[in-house]
Amino acid sequence: MSTLHRTLFASLLSLLPPGGVLAQDASPPPVLPLAAEPLPKLTVYPPVPEALARGVVILQFRTDHLRVMPVFGAKAAEVSPHLGHLHITVDSWPGTWAHTSNDPLILVGLTPGPHKILMELADPNHKIVGSETVRVTVPDSKAAHAHHAPPATESTMKIETIQARPGLQLRRMVLRPPQPKGTVLLLHGFPETLYAWKEVAEALSREYEVHAFDWPGFGQSQRPAASQFAYAPADYAAVLQDYIRASRIDSASLVIYATDIGALPALLAAVEQPAIARHIIVGDFAPFNRPQYMFDSLQGLKSQPSASVVHAAMNSNRDEILENAFRRGLQPGEQYELQGEYKQDLAAGWRREGLTPADAFYHYYSHFTRDQDYLEANLARLKTPVTVLWGEKDIYIKKEMGAEFAEKIGVRQTVLPGMGHYPHLQDPKQAADHIRAAFAAPPALR
Repeated sequence: MSTLHRTLFASLLSLLPPGGVLAQDASPPPVLPLAAEPLPKLTVYPPVPEALARGVVILQFRTDHLRVMPVFGAKAAEVSPHLGHLHITVDSWPGTWAHTSNDPLILVGLTPGPHKILMELADPNHKIVGSETVRVTVPDSKAAHAHHAPPATESTMKIETIQARPGLQLRRMVLRPPQPKGTVLLLHGFPETLYAWKEVAEALSREYEVHAFDWPGFGQSQRPAASQFAYAPADYAAVLQDYIRASRIDSASLVIYATDIGALPALLAAVEQPAIARHIIVGDFAPFNRPQYMFDSLQGLKSQPSASVVHAAMNSNRDEILENAFRRGLQPGEQYELQGEYKQDLAAGWRREGLTPADAFYHYYSHFTRDQDYLEANLARLKTPVTVLWGEKDIYIKKEMGAEFAEKIGVRQTVLPGMGHYPHLQDPKQAADHIRAAFAAPPALR
């Protein structure tokens, strides 16, 4: 294994914790006899008050004389200084899970009332070497959040399927007011589903007809075998064009908002069909092959053998991805809660027809560089008006990637203060306002 692939493998946990990392690759050699070291100690701090008021339990902690790392087994137990991880048990829930980084422990969705959280410090062989029990009372946050609820709408939300092309059905969400000013099409990223856009859609549904659909491989849309559908950005671009045709959307009054893996397909489609939309909003994605702007594990997906390692780890860690991927990189006071309906939809749609979103993501990345290079070589053909938004604190795709893209197409990048990789989830109202601004902009081609 090369130095690059070893580095990618060891850094994988920052996105998701693998089932185990080879200790000899991720850990320094012994420097002291273990018997001479002080015993490990765990200190847990009180829950973050601002988050607790919203029903989110964030526990920061410190370990002394032990480094928390995703390494396991007898070899790792021999390393000095001590290595280890935490075992987490909540109330009398069946099962315990491992927390394998120094990131705060974040618990979302606990019922209002008292809870007991047991945090045990364990060595690489899972032997308990220390523990702390935290007792916390989660307030009933429904009243506190009432003013955040989206306004009542005159439109009716429909969740249904549509035949985008022969042999490919997509699940979609549609809201239609009596007299729409235009149409909005919302394109999700990884590991999302159409429910990522529900709050944005509701905020816009008095004024605009709003559409969102699950990409093939995600949510409840069909998942063809990779031998029949490549899951490449260019293939998703064709699906986007098919959806617009099948839904009979008037492109002259259409604004597309595409994020993460949805953004490159939207731009590829616009290169081939400049009049595909009145305006396109993109953000927090990788338009060009610039690995230096990408998170280590995302870089690893772009080539073998590291791509297979990342792929396997993602499929092994569904729960961790769905719980933490959306908020990673944000400070405790910036954390936000996913709607329960959305969390249930993510979990229910993880594996269908023998394929997971992680599989689709892996196939997407196997063609990623090719399609990125195509877009960069054909930027002169991109005539559709484009807005570039970027979360200031996006750790997956750095904002410098967006700055370069914006400069190359001659527009200004808007950096969103305090936002991470998923601004539409973190602040749906702000996302809706950006869409309204796109409708107010002149519709002429660039």
